[in-house]
Amino acid sequence: MKSFSKIGIVLGGYVAAFAVASVLVYIRQLLTSGPAAQASSGMYAWGDFTLFVMTFTAMALIPTGFGLYFLRPYGKVWVALSIAALLVAITGPVGACLSIFTRNSPNRNSPWVFAGELGFLRAMGAPLLVMVFLTFAIFAPSRRPRWALLVAAGLECAASAYFFVHLWLASVPH
Repeated sequence: MKSFSKIGIVLGGYVAAFAVASVLVYIRQLLTSGPAAQASSGMYAWGDFTLFVMTFTAMALIPTGFGLYFLRPYGKVWVALSIAALLVAITGPVGACLSIFTRNSPNRNSPWVFAGELGFLRAMGAPLLVMVFLTFAIFAPSRRPRWALLVAAGLECAASAYFFVHLWLASVPH
């Protein structure tokens, strides 16, 4: 298969993932238009955004898998990818720790508190990155990049655990 065909398959898959996510958000908007949606438009917008990101990410795993399969013969790409994954993944637990340590800070205008809030937002994205790094690990052609990608997925699992525990504790009545 020629390089242009491979690139076309991957790009076409991303376009299809974008289209599916957009259609789902459109359908959701059709089904939720009314007085309640008008009264809470910001909450509905966040729900639409979350639906789009989750759907696009899940659907984009297919063309990403094809792209990774096509990149298997290039060992340097996998070393660079595994290093980048580890660098990104370490920010998950660091962000979760910042969020934990600054949650009850009396000085809400501190840069550390702001960093803690960003850390919580970073932890929100961790479940998606777990899927991404596991997909990369499946297609990794050699042992070292595969293990590095699995470690990155494990770090993201830790950040995901913090996020889900935080949500669970927020829902428990005091």
